[in-house]
Amino acid sequence: MKLRHLLQRRFYSSYPAPPQKAITNLTPTRSLLHIHGLDATKFLQGITTRDIPLLPPQQPSYTAFLNAHGRVLFDTFIYPVNASPKWRESLPATAKETPEEPAYIIEVDAAELANLETHLRRYRLRAKLSIRTAEEWTPWVSWGDISLPSDAEVGGADPRVAGFGSRFLLPSETRPAVDAEEASAEQYKIRRILWGLPEGQGEILGAAAFPGESNFDVLNGVDWRKGCYVGQELTIRTRHRGVVRKRLLPAVLYKPDEPAPGELRFDPSWESKLTPPKAVNISAVGGRRKRPAGKWMGGVGNIGFAKCRLEQMTPIRLAQCEEEGEGEGLKMWEVGDEFEIPWKPHEGDKIVVKAKAFVPEWMEALPEVGGVGGQVEGEDDK
Repeated sequence: MKLRHLLQRRFYSSYPAPPQKAITNLTPTRSLLHIHGLDATKFLQGITTRDIPLLPPQQPSYTAFLNAHGRVLFDTFIYPVNASPKWRESLPATAKETPEEPAYIIEVDAAELANLETHLRRYRLRAKLSIRTAEEWTPWVSWGDISLPSDAEVGGADPRVAGFGSRFLLPSETRPAVDAEEASAEQYKIRRILWGLPEGQGEILGAAAFPGESNFDVLNGVDWRKGCYVGQELTIRTRHRGVVRKRLLPAVLYKPDEPAPGELRFDPSWESKLTPPKAVNISAVGGRRKRPAGKWMGGVGNIGFAKCRLEQMTPIRLAQCEEEGEGEGLKMWEVGDEFEIPWKPHEGDKIVVKAKAFVPEWMEALPEVGGVGGQVEGEDDK
């Protein structure tokens, strides 16, 4: 969302905090592609990070499309749809493919729909399949004590983190058959940030990060048993090396004269002019090193995502780096360390805010985050 500071007025985040129980229509931010044909499974198997033949029927699976250098181009959810009667009914009469041939609906960042379609057609060659937009379907999410709607034939629990909610597809113009408030796409985004779940190329920059840096390795987005696919070599090499030094983490902004917050909390009263532009560097307060500690990747109001050097901005210790001596010369995180984001807007004086990154609870328990033998130190450990 683009916000402007006009006529010296104070503009605040206009979105209330997400409700405890709700549904959200994702059409403003997510779009759908339909892949259907005899070679659809084999085709997707060669260009995604998940093992397509093993995907559960109709359930959403989190996966990435990579470039040849192993960097993420698109983060997606793939839904196998052959078992859905509503999908069969929605097939156009002119379709060359039969309902028995493999079919998938791919959910992707709405701004990247055309780019993903171009990417798929580049690899299609002579594969027997069709690729088209799926405008007859709508992506939805739900959370709280809401079970999967009875009319949602395609969908299931969000595969990234247990308890986050459900993702499902419904025919267009259909509202889920549940008694729940309908929250906005921005409210869903706020909830995602608070859970530490990046989504879309506004947060996972295309062709700029490896799957581990965007947390695909710890969000069920990579199948390590899978055979060859585009970008696999560097992905597997990182896995065997056992360490990821930078990751996308949720972060909270606060004013320089305020104490560092103790928790990640959305503040609707945050002035929009104090939210940094995307891709601005994060530096240690009083630090002498020119290398930034992280980069602000955007968000809503006072919360968002930052690509963080883990050992500099968080209590995480990368054990393998210590064994290899790779962390020597770097200032490791200590209790009381603070980080700032300075930038100069197109009009007006330089602005500085501080930022604090948080390691989500679901991530703290995962050994992959700290590499082999990694650990997360708390303030009590200092």
